[in-house]
Amino acid sequence: MLKSLACSGLLSGYGKGALAVYEIIPKLGGRRFILTMGCAVVSTVLLWFAKISGAEFVTIISLTVAAYITGNTAQKFGAKE
Repeated sequence: MLKSLACSGLLSGYGKGALAVYEIIPKLGGRRFILTMGCAVVSTVLLWFAKISGAEFVTIISLTVAAYITGNTAQKFGAKE
């Protein structure tokens, strides 16, 4: 698909680095997974420096994982229809 995007000209305004990013995102688990892990890393750093409490950390992680699971479930049910 990425090669077809590049051939169709959708990525023509971007350099080879943009194409490399489009190729590496699926290898890392997808955009949703990367954003979920990024949120976990940021909230861990905030907890480490005592900018948020333990209860806030648990809430952030719980809501982030719930959103990730909901997104995956919605995508799978949407693909079946």
